[in-house]
Amino acid sequence: MNNVAGSRKEKESGLAPTSLAGTVWPVEKPEILPLGKWIEFGRKLQSASDEEILSLIGSVVMYLKDKLKDETFPSTHYNYREYVRGYANTILKAAQAELAKRHSERLG
Repeated sequence: MNNVAGSRKEKESGLAPTSLAGTVWPVEKPEILPLGKWIEFGRKLQSASDEEILSLIGSVVMYLKDKLKDETFPSTHYNYREYVRGYANTILKAAQAELAKRHSERLG
C-alpha cells in the first residue's frame, strides 16, 4: 500500500512509537477518508511531540520530493497525481501549523 506518511521512516529513525507512529494515509482513494479520520489526525497532532511532528513533516516532504513522481496511480478522468500532491500538502500544512502554534505559545 502506498502511504503519504507511513510508519516505515519512523521505524528506521529509531524514534519510540508515539501517537502518530501508527497513522497510515492511503493514497489510492484519499477522497474516501471520513471527516472523523481528519479530526482524529488533528487530535494526534496536538498530542504528538515536536520530534514526532518534525518526523512527519520530513516524511511528507520526502514523499513529495522523491516518491510521488515514481508512484503508479489508477487512470482516472482527472490528474490523480496532483490530487495526491494536494492531499499530502494538506497533511504537511496541518503539521507545520501545529508546530508553529506551539512555538508561538512558548514565545508569547
